[in-house]
Amino acid sequence: MNEEQKEYLRKVASSPAEEVLIKHTEREGMHLELHTHDKYQIVHTLQGTLRVELNGMEYFVPEGHLCWIPSGLLHALSSNNSKIQLVIFYVPLKFAKGDRRSDFSIYNYNKWASENIHFLSDSKGLISKATDKDLYQFCLSFFRQLPLASSVYEVPLNGIIAVRDSRLEPALNYINENLANDIQLEDVAQASQLSVRSLSRLFHDMGIRYTSYLNYQRITRAMELMADSEMNMQQIAFETGFSSPANFNRTFKQIMGCSPTTLNKGRNL
Repeated sequence: MNEEQKEYLRKVASSPAEEVLIKHTEREGMHLELHTHDKYQIVHTLQGTLRVELNGMEYFVPEGHLCWIPSGLLHALSSNNSKIQLVIFYVPLKFAKGDRRSDFSIYNYNKWASENIHFLSDSKGLISKATDKDLYQFCLSFFRQLPLASSVYEVPLNGIIAVRDSRLEPALNYINENLANDIQLEDVAQASQLSVRSLSRLFHDMGIRYTSYLNYQRITRAMELMADSEMNMQQIAFETGFSSPANFNRTFKQIMGCSPTTLNKGRNL
């Protein structure tokens, strides 16, 4: 996290309660370490994908989707895409206890939501009740309604445990660098200078099965390739280590809860 990023987060933390801050960010904004603030953070992935770490889990936000981060949650943001463009809204929202809008979520959305998001994102970085009461009230009303809109649906939250154990770092690096290959646990153990038994125990102790971690990283890498390249689905399947497109589609649906085509349709809004 560079000084410019830290300064903007300080700006968010010190901003008046009745202000909405809007940040347009590209590559420089996509490595934000664990932090928190008092406003809801709604991230629109215009181009590229996003990884969100919170509560010890890592979640993946596809291109053309919204990430809904409630206030007070310690979280980190990052991206592996070569092209990344986001619009981030910091909104003073409050909901009653038990309201599902007070939970972290990932959303796809319809044309109505897309047009309103684009309209609000043109507000030069700030919407203040003190200077434009009508626009401010519209902004709050829109974001309060957004998660409830019938045609806005939640993407299944199938995250993976965010591993912060240095003993596993060589193994995870090897996996992520060789996703296109047929990676066996024995290969990972050898690259990590560990026995298969020791490596299996480390995954078990962290609450992660080796195959689950491998498949999750392959699917998230596939979605990054969808955003970054012109590869077709068959090419992406082989590039991420799947033996066939059918195997890729089956694993994708198991992890994300829907097909690649269904999850990716928000890109065209």
